[in-house]
Amino acid sequence: MLIDLGYDLNSTNWYVQIESKKLFAFIPFISFIGFAIYATLFTIWATINAYHHRRLNAGWVLSFAILNVVGYLLYFLVGNRVQTKTIS
Repeated sequence: MLIDLGYDLNSTNWYVQIESKKLFAFIPFISFIGFAIYATLFTIWATINAYHHRRLNAGWVLSFAILNVVGYLLYFLVGNRVQTKTIS
């Protein structure tokens, strides 16, 4: 925002001129791009993690992509339940 405080030489009146640039259309675009990058990287990370635990299948990949963190928590909880059954 640019504020110009000045004085008009032809009269005794002061004036204030304010200009602003609108960035409001740009901010949601950046937020959307940021969320898309986050979701993509999280899905890749969760898929690699499931592969390393030898539990990767198409259902988990879809769960990670669609449900994101909730899908990974479900994967984590199911994994803990399966591990406790095999240890006993």
